[in-house]
Amino acid sequence: MSVVSADLDLLFGFRTEALLDGPPEAKEKMLDAIRKHEAGHPFPQDVVPDTLFAWRAPHDSSKPLTRKLPHLSSCGGVLVATSEAADVLRRFDLGGCKLHPIEVLMEDRRTPLPGSYFLLDFDSWKDVFLPDQSPGFPNRGGASGMWMASVRAKDDAAALSAAALDGADIWWNARIWRGFFLSDRLVQALRTAKLDKPFSLRRCRIL
Repeated sequence: MSVVSADLDLLFGFRTEALLDGPPEAKEKMLDAIRKHEAGHPFPQDVVPDTLFAWRAPHDSSKPLTRKLPHLSSCGGVLVATSEAADVLRRFDLGGCKLHPIEVLMEDRRTPLPGSYFLLDFDSWKDVFLPDQSPGFPNRGGASGMWMASVRAKDDAAALSAAALDGADIWWNARIWRGFFLSDRLVQALRTAKLDKPFSLRRCRIL
């Protein structure tokens, strides 16, 4: 399970053009798409961003971002993979997932950030999470029926049914917020390429 969207070391301040300069209706449409993207839903075709701009709040004293992004990161709620990571992902069954080329620019909105990038757009699902067998999984959603992926999650905290071994190599489970899953064969390929660390991975038990 990847908890990249909950890992503060892998979260970066970026905005799309619609959020920075768009009219209110365009901003709301993009915000809605990003909220759904964070839960594993695909971007509508007419909303898929093709450019991200580094952005800081007015009172943010951090230095401008000028270095290459990690091989996977959450950029203003948008999952972004480097071309190296995308090359590995393409070798596997992505279900309905797509990799959209995306330009990532510095705060001046002109200078490209080092590297080349792809938006990791999900539309791959398996209902395989076993909450009753996952007592150590943090942030239970109680009556909501949702569980929150967290960097506090330990290896083997999440239990999955054997159906997780079938089908796509990367997917979401509708009952997990901000966490997606990868097959062991995909993880091993990422490890061989030394690209796995930014995926912020947690091992799952298969029952």
